[in-house]
Amino acid sequence: MEEVKRTERGWAGHYCCSRDCAFRRNTLLEYKNKKWVVSTVGCQICRYDLEPYQKKGDIMTIGANRWYETMAFESSYDEYDDADVSKKIEFNSEWGIWGNTWEEVMEKYDQHPDLAANEMHEKVVEELMKKIKGEN
Repeated sequence: MEEVKRTERGWAGHYCCSRDCAFRRNTLLEYKNKKWVVSTVGCQICRYDLEPYQKKGDIMTIGANRWYETMAFESSYDEYDDADVSKKIEFNSEWGIWGNTWEEVMEKYDQHPDLAANEMHEKVVEELMKKIKGEN
């Protein structure tokens, strides 16, 4: 049986402020005529003083109490196979790292939320490698 081709890529797959995220993963999955992008971003660094809320250099949320997120999309089927964010792919795996404060997230993940985000990304990739083949 044909295997899913998996390609790790060096740019963010989604999120308009991804250039400010210290954590970015982008995995392209290819199977027969399907191409899907799994993208995880997080640990966004504040670029400007946003008093009284945040200061330049602080870690900031990327959504409501969300510090990291994973999403999946069909490819745009262009030369880069970037994510077509209008064609979201649903999955069951955990998709976010949540907390009221950065300190809470650091404590919850024993000072290693990037490792938890990486594991979250891997679980989504594993789930979607089965789904793209029609196995779930």
